[in-house]
Amino acid sequence: MLRFALVGGTCGLIQLGLLHVLVEAQVQENLANLAAFAISAQVNFILSQFFTWRDRWTTGLRPPRLISRLFLFNGSVATTGVVNQSVFGLANLIIGYLPAAALGIAVAAVTNFFLNDRIVFRLPSSQRVAVNPRL
Repeated sequence: MLRFALVGGTCGLIQLGLLHVLVEAQVQENLANLAAFAISAQVNFILSQFFTWRDRWTTGLRPPRLISRLFLFNGSVATTGVVNQSVFGLANLIIGYLPAAALGIAVAAVTNFFLNDRIVFRLPSSQRVAVNPRL
């Protein structure tokens, strides 16, 4: 969980920094948030693969499996992107764009953790340990 928080925090800061740069360059706030989210999500995949979920790296994870994970990850990013952008759009009506983006990141992080833990970076069934319900 700590590794997830470190990577998420790093990527959140990347998103906020990119958002600020884009808005200062006169990019519309909603579009800037979407672009910053998309870029930080790709950094998130790399850090998640090699740091957050490194314990789920297997010797059998060859390029086709890695590409499959990348597609699953980006599918999950589409879901968390909707959450992020929705919260951002609503909060941005009330508070500034950076606090609104931070709120969107925080809300989307919960969804992101669940999707990554259960779907994207899950262990192959051949490597899962059976749980004995009597223990």
